[in-house]
Amino acid sequence: MKVPSPLIAATALFWAVESNNLLIGFLLAALIAGSSVMPRRLHFSDNDFIRISDLTSVIFLLTAALILLNVDKVLFLKTLVIWQPLILAPVLLAQLYTGRQQIVIGTGLGGGKKKGYKHEPLDFRHFYLGGCLFAAAMANSRGIYFYPFAGALSFWLLLVNRSRAFSVVSFSAIFVCALSLGYLGMKGAEDLHHYLRQKARMYMQDYFAAKFTDPYQSHLSYGNIGRLKGSSKIVMWVDSPDIKLKLLKQATYETYGKQAWHSSNQFEHLMPRGIFWHLMAAPYDSGKLATIEFYLPKEKGLLPYPYGSYKMRAPDIYEAEQKRDGTTRILDAPPLVTYGIFYDQKISRKSDEMLQKHLLVSGEQKELLESIASEFALEGASVSDRLEQVRTFLATGFTYSLDVERQSWQTFAKDPLETFLLKTKSGHCELYATAATLLLRQLGVPSRYVTGFAISEKERFGERYVVRERHAHAWSEALVGNRWVVVDTTPADWLGLELENRSSFEWLGDLWALLKLKYDQFRIHSEFDYRYTLSAIIVFLSLILIYRIYRRINVRKVSQGAVIVRKEFPSQPTPLAKIEQTLAKSGLPRKSGEPFLSWARRIDAIGNDELSGLREIFRLHLKMRFDPGGVNAAELAQFEDLVERWLVHYQQKVGSELT
Repeated sequence: MKVPSPLIAATALFWAVESNNLLIGFLLAALIAGSSVMPRRLHFSDNDFIRISDLTSVIFLLTAALILLNVDKVLFLKTLVIWQPLILAPVLLAQLYTGRQQIVIGTGLGGGKKKGYKHEPLDFRHFYLGGCLFAAAMANSRGIYFYPFAGALSFWLLLVNRSRAFSVVSFSAIFVCALSLGYLGMKGAEDLHHYLRQKARMYMQDYFAAKFTDPYQSHLSYGNIGRLKGSSKIVMWVDSPDIKLKLLKQATYETYGKQAWHSSNQFEHLMPRGIFWHLMAAPYDSGKLATIEFYLPKEKGLLPYPYGSYKMRAPDIYEAEQKRDGTTRILDAPPLVTYGIFYDQKISRKSDEMLQKHLLVSGEQKELLESIASEFALEGASVSDRLEQVRTFLATGFTYSLDVERQSWQTFAKDPLETFLLKTKSGHCELYATAATLLLRQLGVPSRYVTGFAISEKERFGERYVVRERHAHAWSEALVGNRWVVVDTTPADWLGLELENRSSFEWLGDLWALLKLKYDQFRIHSEFDYRYTLSAIIVFLSLILIYRIYRRINVRKVSQGAVIVRKEFPSQPTPLAKIEQTLAKSGLPRKSGEPFLSWARRIDAIGNDELSGLREIFRLHLKMRFDPGGVNAAELAQFEDLVERWLVHYQQKVGSELT
């Protein structure tokens, strides 16, 4: 298959436009197209091509490393494919500028001097053209010109390789019909894709709206927080001079059933004002500032914030939404988000009102809670008194423990809450918070379940606070007057108990987390563009290789002269050799490049009347040497007869001249 250099250059330009690498693409296309107008060709040996293959392998690995460090992991393969035209360019240019139809690629890495691997000779232009088109498709800009330009390049390739049975007009007509049908099929598939995606989205929205309302964080089952208690991974750094900042709130839940907490409140879109996000309606006084660096799972998630947060400075957050109770969800942000949050723990949200759900106790727990609440002194007790009674109840005879197995719960009761309250009286914050919330509701106090993080540990290598996964916490909130207050019934020593279980090598993880944080800060907050670094590395390595190869070419020119590639034919002696040997004895040697007939005339071996006979002999000589069909038996006999007759005549002529 023929692949013209201008076609490859046009494909490189097509890739440049689709991937938005115009400068690199234009330079690459100019180098490719320049190979077709170069008057001289380079000479590379097979070993030189293997060295170029090794260079390309090194460039590929360096590119993969750079992309892995600077691009989201989900986009790693896509980005690596997009850069293939530039990565593979040295091999292509080497083939084009040597003029070879096929090249040998392989590797000399990983072995001794004479060890290596060579692939069978191939035409790399085919692979490069296909790779360039695939990279352009992977980087598809979704513009209206993608399909026409891709079709034009395909038409060019097929046109120069078409069967001569098809004229240009008929071939063009057939191709246009095929291209039109392909476009209609593509549009149909695209419309079907959009339709199915919309239907699937509506189905998922209806499903979650009917069951949980919020598909991202609408329910919380037992064990969600407990599973984090054994992890020392740092997820957050908090910089605040406020020693009273102990909790960061993340989400609230109103309804409990089937061993899980649910929230049915709807999120509303939150509009920023520049880089500021107003989390609470004005008026509010100036408060304190906490700077938080938080790793978001999958670049979205619930925002940890102090109580009384009213404004946030977050240039890295692009889209967010919020519930009426203050729960804020980030929809679009980098993996590491840094935000400064202003708060005043004395203020509360006016929109965070009591709901009937805050007093709801399902039938599954009602009998259990009634039996426990009957022991409380409720007559004439204020809301504060009832809060204190719940705290006292859960502080008497209950212990904090992470060694709680679901099997033991199932042994004593169907509900782990019942096992916790009546049997084991041992558990972690999830059980304490659930028990406190439901007991308060049974006592007539509006309450809700809250999750977030506790702040207690200073970092090893600085003055900020670190928040680990094991610091995930659950507590209750109760409505006292017009204000929601924290009711944390988990024993105060829970942080110390968890600290005893930490690994002695935790400091190594902290050091690695700090180094990763610094790198992520640099990567996200700098305008570093890996494209130019990648290009610089490729150019630098290419120059090293070119210099080494060019130096070898100079050595060859000094020792062997210019290397000229000629087509070689097998040597085959003909009867004319007898005449050449006879003439050579005349004492007049044949000059370099001198035609045979001119040499014979110069030594006066033939006359004008004999010239036609010698021409016939010379014609048969050329046919025997260079004609692929050679001479047949009759022509060979004629050839030999003419030579013998000429030699007899020449000998007679020389003999008569001597006498």
